[in-house]
Amino acid sequence: TYINTSNITYNEETNVVEFAEGSKINVNDTNILVDRGVIDYDKNTIEIFGNFYLYQGLNILSGRDLVGNTRLTNFSANEVSYIYNNDLKIDSDFVERSEDVIYFYNNFLTPCELDGYFNCPTWSLRIDETRYNINKDKFNHYDTFIQIADTKVFYLPYFSHYGAKAPRQKGFITPTLEYSIGGDLGVITPYYLPLNIDSDIVFKPTIFFDNNI
Repeated sequence: TYINTSNITYNEETNVVEFAEGSKINVNDTNILVDRGVIDYDKNTIEIFGNFYLYQGLNILSGRDLVGNTRLTNFSANEVSYIYNNDLKIDSDFVERSEDVIYFYNNFLTPCELDGYFNCPTWSLRIDETRYNINKDKFNHYDTFIQIADTKVFYLPYFSHYGAKAPRQKGFITPTLEYSIGGDLGVITPYYLPLNIDSDIVFKPTIFFDNNI
């Protein structure tokens, strides 16, 4: 753990560090700017009092009153805003992280472009719970209302989508019908197979139906 602060106190007997407002903490590839906090290395806990601003790559999480382990792989916080890859924004009343999954509760989600300021549309998704799997780069949303301004217009009990960094998934894609005058009806069932980041193969087997099926 690297701490940059104007005022710090360390208790050697309890192995506890207290740091002042405006402190900057670096843990592996995670950086966090905090109001005030305490790290207890014996109990493996970190507690932030007041506001914090956490960033990791292009992802930014800000909020209040964070409590977690010293590696920040498990934590909870209140009144958070999460910016994903500079183009997706989640405002949530409460957030929890458990290893590779982040849970957002009572949140609003909307696509936004972050270019010095927020450029967000007037519509958003009002969601009871969102689960984001970091390794799979996949979002699962439960009990969702599509909302325009302050008006709910459509309900979705569940839907999911991948993020911009998710690996491509192999599998069958949308089938199509093939028909020619005087010929047999055919159904094309394409199968998509990604090989690496810039190469893939699409197999297109066709099933033909004659007059006798």
